[in-house]
Amino acid sequence: MVNLHSSPECEMKTYMVLVAIAGVLLMCIGCSQSVLKESGFAPLESLYASGMDKLRKNDQKGAEEDFRAIIKRDRKSPMGYTGIALVELNRSEFRQGLLAINRVVQQNPDFVDAYIVLGRILTEQKKKAWFRDSIEAFEQALNRDPDNNNALYYCGESYLANYAFDRAEQYFNRALQQQGALKDSASAKLAFVTQIIKAGPVSKEGKHLIVDTTIDRAELCVLLIEELKIKELLKLYRLSFFQELFTLDFKLKKENISIPADVQSHPRRQWIVDSIPLQLPDLSILPDHKFYTDRPVTRAQLAVIVHGVHRLLSDSTEVSEGRVVDESVIPDVRSDYYAFEAIKFCVGNGVMQPGSSGAFRPYDTVSGLETIRTIRNLQELLSKRLQNKAKGS
Repeated sequence: MVNLHSSPECEMKTYMVLVAIAGVLLMCIGCSQSVLKESGFAPLESLYASGMDKLRKNDQKGAEEDFRAIIKRDRKSPMGYTGIALVELNRSEFRQGLLAINRVVQQNPDFVDAYIVLGRILTEQKKKAWFRDSIEAFEQALNRDPDNNNALYYCGESYLANYAFDRAEQYFNRALQQQGALKDSASAKLAFVTQIIKAGPVSKEGKHLIVDTTIDRAELCVLLIEELKIKELLKLYRLSFFQELFTLDFKLKKENISIPADVQSHPRRQWIVDSIPLQLPDLSILPDHKFYTDRPVTRAQLAVIVHGVHRLLSDSTEVSEGRVVDESVIPDVRSDYYAFEAIKFCVGNGVMQPGSSGAFRPYDTVSGLETIRTIRNLQELLSKRLQNKAKGS
């Protein structure tokens, strides 16, 4: 008959054997994890996050390696092809990017990042119906994840690219509220769009140019005609001079047309041709009979042109300078600088502002936003002058 009751010594031996087995198993698990790590078999999500981080740091080669590692291990994973689509977007290889991302959308219709990347590619590519299709892609993402920071931000970018500033402001504001990874970018874009809305471009051309980082001489002619409405102002303030240059329906008289060679085939030819007869300083034909349409406008040049517009619209008998600041207020402009008087006039009358340090930065180029804000300030100054003139008469 077998004794079913083991002795204490036997129980102790059994316990020790179990402890030893457990130790060996733990060692095996640790070794297997180490081997996985050393062999590059990190979780797919970790590889995806790593690739995205490398893209943010502009390491496209490293990012592509991570994304292709995902595809190699799992060809059905949406993360690998979404990452590859982003890499192709950064290279402006839109066709390849669309091929990759459409594969994801078809096979994994609930993968939110795919719709965001699709919307970004369509916005950058700007082919026919790009705006409608990009917004639809972002809406697909937001339907699945209403508070997705990336979807909100890039949807705002799409509205901005289509000059729908009010809608862009809404989406950048929502993206900022999420306090996600793009919060700083959303904050900067929100401030930019808010300033655009405040400046209020009223013409189609103004809406297109206000987002530009630099304005050239041809584009400034467009803004003077379309946003400042300089021909209408000339008719209002200097009717006799207006009639010398233009017909009553604002067409330039043929005898006043002189077209430089570099303006003949320029897409903004008509705006330039209408501006040249005004003979504004720093915006006329140069001695070599060229206009230099694509030359960027500096802050000093803009001040000179604005000052010239103010003089053009003033009667020779009236004092038109307004309030002029003391020389010491503009520390980085010498009194013998050609634009000094114009800069003093613009700063003194609030038409252009110096920076927080007081420096005017005369050699900096001007953006579309700064140019239109300057035009708005000049319009306000002219309006006040007209009101004062009416009160005195």
